[in-house]
Amino acid sequence: MASFAELDTNNVVLRVIKIHDNELLKDGVEDEQTGINFCKSLYGQNTIWKQTSYNTLAKKYYYINSEGVRSEHTDQSRAFRKHYAMVGGKWDPTKDGFIPEQPFGSWTFSETSWTWLPPVDHPHDANPNIPFDYDWNEDTLTWDPVGDIIFYTDSEGERVFHPAELDNSNTNEYRWNSVELRWDLVTS
Repeated sequence: MASFAELDTNNVVLRVIKIHDNELLKDGVEDEQTGINFCKSLYGQNTIWKQTSYNTLAKKYYYINSEGVRSEHTDQSRAFRKHYAMVGGKWDPTKDGFIPEQPFGSWTFSETSWTWLPPVDHPHDANPNIPFDYDWNEDTLTWDPVGDIIFYTDSEGERVFHPAELDNSNTNEYRWNSVELRWDLVTS
């Protein structure tokens, strides 16, 4: 199957469809323009289409290994158009690549990694031992822990417990400070 992205006149991705590989063949060889012509026959001659690769993310080509897990392929020459097209994302004709939609207004796009980067690194980037996940908080420009957090594992592997876990009479509210790597008392 081949994937094609429909674009508006501002190069924003409107939809991504899959068509059978046979619809791209010209003289027995896959040809993007033949696939585009097929898409136009389905959706109208005034539509704009670009081929995209489901297996390309952040400038890397992936495949599904024998365990069913997405893995980086050894042949990175197969990476196509930098990133799989996604609805709301954009086509950059000067870079010949699809840019995913910006997840938050504060994030900036990196052409090096071909990803959107937050203004503050994700806590897992600094310490992969963290036993919980975070959600980005655009209002405070911080990573907020998801769920109840009992402890954090520091870079030496030591557990830094939530203050209430050490003292059951402590009813104060605390928030994990992922920059300073400590529990901060919530005062408001």
